Amino acid sequence: MDKLFGPESQPGSVFRALVRRLAEVDVKFERGLSQRALDELSGRIGLPIPPDLRKFWATAWPVGREWWDWRHTEWSRAKMNERITDELMFHVESGDTWLESWGDRPRRKAEAREVVSAWVATGPALLPLYSHRFAVCEPALPDTPVLSIYSSDWIYYGWNLASYLQHEFLGLDIFKVQPWPPHQPIGQWQEVLDDGCTERDQNGNVIRPARELPPVTWKD
Repeated sequence: MDKLFGPESQPGSVFRALVRRLAEVDVKFERGLSQRALDELSGRIGLPIPPDLRKFWATAWPVGREWWDWRHTEWSRAKMNERITDELMFHVESGDTWLESWGDRPRRKAEAREVVSAWVATGPALLPLYSHRFAVCEPALPDTPVLSIYSSDWIYYGWNLASYLQHEFLGLDIFKVQPWPPHQPIGQWQEVLDDGCTERDQNGNVIRPARELPPVTWKD
């Protein structure tokens, strides 16, 4: 196992311990990358790589199953924006999603897509890691969360990368951990996570009920 650790992986790091545990549950790895290789990767895809993700990829590179292999995959912020817009538009077109910050809902799908696309373009960078799990890459600071993004069904899947890996593969139920450790904010993406949720106080009393959208009939 240790032969897979990258040339700049630090002994005693949390990710070395995690990689060993993940390997025991059949997660496959190849040798970790150097910091120079990570810099080149970041420049090629045009997205920042947060410190936690750098440490993980410097320790060992996950392969197979549903891992995205950024060593051999082209990506860009424009492609990311298009992917996220597509995810949101699925439920926009069905009439289930329209965020308050988007203003009045248009009557044409094409116009709705313009609104959603422009909003997505201003959000923090997201990078797919595994299946439809995305790392929040901005701000590129320690303890940036991982989100599960499927249509407009967005939830936290880890308050940081280490908790995500334990939740996805090692049985940690992050939703039973209270309170969560501090983590970086996710900017405007938080509105998607909060949309359709009932806001309650610490005693469970309703502060604000879930917002209900009127039915929509598209003209196109």
